[in-house]
Amino acid sequence: RIPYNTIVRNEEWNDLFIEQLDRLTDWNSPEPVGVFVDGMYSALKVHNYFQSKGVVIGKKLKLISFDDSIWLECAYPAITAIRQPFAQMGEVAMKKLFNMMRGFKETTEYIKPELIVRASTKS
Repeated sequence: RIPYNTIVRNEEWNDLFIEQLDRLTDWNSPEPVGVFVDGMYSALKVHNYFQSKGVVIGKKLKLISFDDSIWLECAYPAITAIRQPFAQMGEVAMKKLFNMMRGFKETTEYIKPELIVRASTKS
């Protein structure tokens, strides 16, 4: 049985991996199966594979991607994602770099990502 917090990483991704994930998952369990992927392409592959097998995405399979994209919104059902604020991250990084070049000591700054809830995690 695959636990609810399965993670699929892009560099580990191949068609054999998803077939193994499918075989090891207890689809008869009353609990949903959660898959967290770290890339848009992996999210779309997982989405398409399980949808073609008749798995109900958003009910039996809860799918989240760490890489938001318009393509995840266009999938049906749309895929939940964590959106990274790249513009803000770049601005903060450049500001800190310039400050350090001028001899100032910089501290860590945490930038909060945004959870975009879509149909792939709704019941």
